[in-house]
Amino acid sequence: MVCRETDIYALGVSLYQALSGALPFEGTPSAMLLSKIAGKFDRPSIRVSGHPAGLDAFTKKALAPNPKARWHTASEFLCALESLRSA
Repeated sequence: MVCRETDIYALGVSLYQALSGALPFEGTPSAMLLSKIAGKFDRPSIRVSGHPAGLDAFTKKALAPNPKARWHTASEFLCALESLRSA
């Protein structure tokens, strides 16, 4: 399904990779798919220390398997990301 929340997911993957140096879902194609469906990935704080508090929860929401559980607009995504800076 392609929707605005699909773009939010892509932003989440890009941010995760930029911050951790790795993709959130790794392994064989079938293993990656199962991890995506289950929403299982290493928290960014496990891969690299020093990130702001709340980044793990932010990433979990951005990469949620259910599009309805993600932010619905890029503005919401950005506001949530900026709020991590002030936390």
